[in-house]
Amino acid sequence: MAERGFREVRQGLDRGLESYRIVKPKPGIKATMVLRSAAMGCFRLLIPAAILLVVSAARAEVLYDTPVYNPDTQSYFELVRVRAGHSIRGKDIPAITWGNARKLARGRVYKGARGRLAVVKSQEVSDFLRRTFQADEKAWIGLRYWCAYNRLQWVTGEFYALSEYANWDRIWNHEGGIHGETKQPVCNAHFRYWPVHYWPVQDGFRWNANGMSKEARSFFLEYPTGKE
Repeated sequence: MAERGFREVRQGLDRGLESYRIVKPKPGIKATMVLRSAAMGCFRLLIPAAILLVVSAARAEVLYDTPVYNPDTQSYFELVRVRAGHSIRGKDIPAITWGNARKLARGRVYKGARGRLAVVKSQEVSDFLRRTFQADEKAWIGLRYWCAYNRLQWVTGEFYALSEYANWDRIWNHEGGIHGETKQPVCNAHFRYWPVHYWPVQDGFRWNANGMSKEARSFFLEYPTGKE
């Protein structure tokens, strides 16, 4: 079938429709809509040409402030939505730097375990976070890049090894809050490290090392309880 007349809209969703395209029909022929589903692959719907079809691909609801147990790590994870009072840009702004998120995480306790920014060392854990919480904004995790040492370090104190699991975006180190920018964060005596966050699900749910003073509206918290 000729590609002329196709209209393709990328949705970038983890659940529901990922993309669709409409084949404009000739007179007397039904239109064909090709839907691409994350769960079902490709399938087709045939509709009368006169009908105006509106496709709505609703995202799954984001799960905030609810600890969920992951048996693979024997810990609870939580996507924390930041309230006002933590931003360096003003007390009424609901956002937080990586450093302040780290302090906030360490101040929380769940089932006897002190919290920390999440440590993500496998695709299974990353998939668990994506599937469970459906983060629709960037969210800090417990990893940062030290400029002076050219090394990454987890909040547990362990240095990141090159052989470890990685989930970097195509451009892994760009500053700002919008996916797709290319400006590299500043590294100097004042801005000593680049904190790492997930881009939201609709932008691929991959890691990015952002500027030290940048803020996010959420962060992934982990409680290493050792049991459910």
